[in-house]
Amino acid sequence: MKPLFTFLIAMSFFSLAQSQTTLSNFQENQTITWGSVSAQGPSFGFYGMEFTFTKTVRIESVSVFIVDRKSEDETKATINFTVWSIKDKPMKELFLSEALPIAGSEVDGWKTFKFKKPMKLKKGTYLFGVGQPEIQGFVAFGGGKALPGYTSRYWGKMAIEGFSDGKEWIDLTDIIEGMGASEADIKMMKESVVMMKITLK
Repeated sequence: MKPLFTFLIAMSFFSLAQSQTTLSNFQENQTITWGSVSAQGPSFGFYGMEFTFTKTVRIESVSVFIVDRKSEDETKATINFTVWSIKDKPMKELFLSEALPIAGSEVDGWKTFKFKKPMKLKKGTYLFGVGQPEIQGFVAFGGGKALPGYTSRYWGKMAIEGFSDGKEWIDLTDIIEGMGASEADIKMMKESVVMMKITLK
């Protein structure tokens, strides 16, 4: 009985593993840069990335990479995750999490939000965002190089003097172009992503 029991447990675990799919938007083993909602003095806002689903899915969790800024204490900060419908631009907020504290073990690693009940999304493109709706402490999110085949505008929802009051999502590539960034910097921005993972059930 014991070998059969062990076999059944192993098969059950295998089925569970097979039933989950993790999507990511970044290349592994690339230099991690950083972006922050508190980069210039005390500020706040969100970064967002687009994910497209070819069929109805159930989202189990969303993760973002937290960069360790040695001069800051990220464990004093909290962040929120959000999901928006999107067409030419983000249209409607479908979900906003509670403020989540950053644990020491999550710094220089992944912060994961798990839905209490998987979030069902129909076929289409959605924006997954992470940040702060108000000042909630310093947090820097990992920036990586986009996975081949992955496409998304680099969205931000934050106050930028002369460009945005922080109430609407904006394409940050357009902003740096408007600021007169070099072609090299614009190219790098277009190839960059906020490092995220999405687990489907």
